[in-house]
Order: sequence, then C-alpha cells, then structure tokens
Amino acid sequence: FTVALLQEAGRRRLHRAMETTALARYSVFEAVVSELDYLLVDIKAWDSSLHEKWTGMPNGTILANIAQVRDRFPALPIRVRTPVIPGVNDSEEEIGAIARFVRSLGANTSYELLKYHRLGEPKYQSLHRPYELGDAGLSEERFRALQAVSEEISHGA
Repeated sequence: FTVALLQEAGRRRLHRAMETTALARYSVFEAVVSELDYLLVDIKAWDSSLHEKWTGMPNGTILANIAQVRDRFPALPIRVRTPVIPGVNDSEEEIGAIARFVRSLGANTSYELLKYHRLGEPKYQSLHRPYELGDAGLSEERFRALQAVSEEISHGA
C-alpha cells in the first residue's frame, strides 16, 4: 500500500518524504525508499544493548538499512536524527559514535540532535504504562555541548 501511495504521489508531482525508525526487512524498506524524495530516520543509540534496553529492539537492522539505502540511493537526501535523552544517550561517546557513522555515509546525509522533551508523557498515561524517565531534564548547556561534539565530527574534525 505504501509503495503504491508513494508512486501515485510521484505521478502527481507531490514531494514524498518519510520519517521512520528504519526497522524493517531491507527488501520492504528499499521498495518504500525507492519512491522517496527525502528520508528522515532516527538513530536513538549507537550501543546496541542500550538501544534494546530503551526501545525493545537492537539497532543492527536499523544501521544496516540506513547504510544499504545510502549505497543504493546515493542522491537521496537523508537526515539522521537523535533525540537526546538525559541519562540514556546523552554522552559524548554515544553522540560521537552516531556522528561518525553519519559522516561515513557521505554526501547528501546530515545529522541533527533533537532536544529531549516530555510531550510523550500523556501517551504513556493513556496506555497505563509507567513513564520511566520521570522528571529527567536536559540543560541547554549540556545540549549545546553535545551539538558541538556532533558538529565537530560531522564536519571532519
């Protein structure tokens, strides 16, 4: 369905973008991405065990899919994003590792950090699930320091 929808949008000359976790069988992911003009994808953590602890899934498929899509579609603009979550992935090591991976993807790939917010908390409440991050917060100073790490690596330093 998604491929057919994107194909029809392309025939109508509509811009086609997708935001995804990239957690899918590669054949399915490639079929969808082949119809896109722009791809937004999250990498929430570099360390696979950390990723699995917080998302329920390891990140190997995600990283492999991003790399394969970049190889297959070198002209496709890809923006990789990391939501920076205090106490989870807010270390220089995590952000630096992701930034190095993004840099290795080459041209038409950019990296962006997203500052943590608590807008998802009501969703957890409506699902009667505990909001494990509690009152965690990320200071502007810490966020800027992590941005500096990612920019330094992303720009070849």
